[in-house]
Amino acid sequence: STRPSTGAITNPTASAGTYNTWMAQLCNLAKPNYTIYTVTMGAENTHMTNCASQPSFAFRTSMSNNPGEPGMDDIFRSISEQITALRLSL
Repeated sequence: STRPSTGAITNPTASAGTYNTWMAQLCNLAKPNYTIYTVTMGAENTHMTNCASQPSFAFRTSMSNNPGEPGMDDIFRSISEQITALRLSL
């Protein structure tokens, strides 16, 4: 079966590599059936970006309140608008 092991999620001593592998497996299983949006807070995270269904569905904020950076409200508003547009196009 292609089902990922849940050992990483239940093992508090698992390595970051184990978590990244587990997450990649879950994303790859979900992508054919679901539209995935990701929101990363802090440093850019390639694993989260790769998990998104497409690059424009991956959002990032450092939560620093910089004027040029989107805040959480902006990010979730954008996701909502994209979902609404998708629904209207179906």
